[in-house]
Amino acid sequence: MLKGCAQFFQDFLVEDPNTHYMVVCPSNSPENHPGLEKYTTSEGKEMNCALFGGVAMDNQMVYDVLKNTAEAARILEVDADFAQQLDELKARLTPYKIGKYGQVQEWQEDWDRENNSHRHLSHLWGAYPGNQVSPYVNPTVYQGVHKSLVGRGDAARGWSMGWKVCQWARMLDGDHALNIIKNQLRLMDPNATMNDADGGTYANMFDAHAPFQIDGNFGCCAGIAEMLLQSHAGFVHLLPALPALWATGQVKGLRSRGGFEITEMKWQDGKIVSVKIRSTIGGNLRLRSNTQLKMANGTALTISEGANSNPLMQPYVMPDPIVADASKIPATTLPTTYLYDIPTTAGQEVELIDAAGTAAIYTFRSEEQLLPTSTQAYALDGRRVDSSYKGLVIVGGRKMMMK
Repeated sequence: MLKGCAQFFQDFLVEDPNTHYMVVCPSNSPENHPGLEKYTTSEGKEMNCALFGGVAMDNQMVYDVLKNTAEAARILEVDADFAQQLDELKARLTPYKIGKYGQVQEWQEDWDRENNSHRHLSHLWGAYPGNQVSPYVNPTVYQGVHKSLVGRGDAARGWSMGWKVCQWARMLDGDHALNIIKNQLRLMDPNATMNDADGGTYANMFDAHAPFQIDGNFGCCAGIAEMLLQSHAGFVHLLPALPALWATGQVKGLRSRGGFEITEMKWQDGKIVSVKIRSTIGGNLRLRSNTQLKMANGTALTISEGANSNPLMQPYVMPDPIVADASKIPATTLPTTYLYDIPTTAGQEVELIDAAGTAAIYTFRSEEQLLPTSTQAYALDGRRVDSSYKGLVIVGGRKMMMK
């Protein structure tokens, strides 16, 4: 399927005579237009021109198809010449363009309005659901996406509201994402129509994009997951967009790229207390956290260096954007985080704790009755021991020091 899609664009793309980039033409940014030209239909109705060449959403999706197909061919060790052709074609696509306001341009030309309440975010597809944008990889594009989101505003309904939750999570702004979730959960009358105010949820928790749109429910859930875990930028990022109101909590079962599962994660005051991560297929776990971590047994973690050795967790590399006015691009300030490399094997579960917290070895005297009498203690060599034993033991799955 990937190969067929790439072959289609090999045939379909044409050269823009003005920019000489290869573009999709005709190309449309769904349900939106720059409002520059009009035409009259045969029925006498005046319409806005909305078809152009090389609209941003198409550029981003075609780049994704060509890149992914070439990478898949190399992983499978097939179609080497075809993969090279795709690389060459990909290099001729229009890169991201950052317009006069510092925004991601929706069209080839800098036609965007600085503020536009249109609920679609088509030109930001590369930020989400795509994986093309991260402040750690391409901060200029990240700032362009941020500017575009601010210009679009928060008003939305249905799938668009869920999309904005996801986008703001990718901007690492959990408080903004949570505000949109609150809009999403605004109680709506069951008789609401498309003429009613944006947003909302019915009493049965269905999304109120009248009459109903499941995309809003699924999109909001996806956004919540993105607030707690991201993995599109070459590493697993714990609590990347945690709102202040979610300062303490826990989550289980989130999955990341690279075949990793967060079997349990607990945090308090915005800091990781403990996290258990299961590796389903093995490989390097590159982990980013706002909390300095260590293994649950007290072993220090290795600070990451160089490229990630895990082929399934690589940053998305793209050409530099074309910037209309560099003075409109603010500096990117990121919170302090820690980046670790943890080698794993298939089926292994690693447990990490706050490096500043207490150790995961509990000390008690044998005469202290801390556990039910039916609980057995075992020495580290597997021998069952009684209360007369002194030293490290395993009790109820925890390491303890009996004195």
